[in-house]
Amino acid sequence: MTFERERLVGQCLDGFFLALNAKDLARVDASFTDDCVMDIPSSALFYKDKRDLMVHLEDFVESFAKIDFHDFTAVPDIATGRVAATFTVTLVDEEGKTLEMRNANFFEFAEDHRISRILIIATQPLDKGFQAGRS
Repeated sequence: MTFERERLVGQCLDGFFLALNAKDLARVDASFTDDCVMDIPSSALFYKDKRDLMVHLEDFVESFAKIDFHDFTAVPDIATGRVAATFTVTLVDEEGKTLEMRNANFFEFAEDHRISRILIIATQPLDKGFQAGRS
């Protein structure tokens, strides 16, 4: 199977990052396969399927008044259905405390161009908004 470059990058940007900025969980949900996993080794966090991942993301969007993923660089590999993305994320909680990180995500895709795996390399330990749904 050959993947389409624009669809892979679109899923990362529109289906994941920008959907989280908008707190549009329906759009995020539609971008994942049912068995999609997320791994954040730097914080010992793992979400074993889409159900657990969506529990986490519901908590994530509720934990922050503002979520702003921006300054993207996305590099797709259409032969393998993978995308490496670097970005800046700014998270502001209800008390106004701001956390800014320059992170990297590695996405893998199913044949239907939905996200099947996300590996997150975070530059700081993650806690608030990341505990619900973890395996």
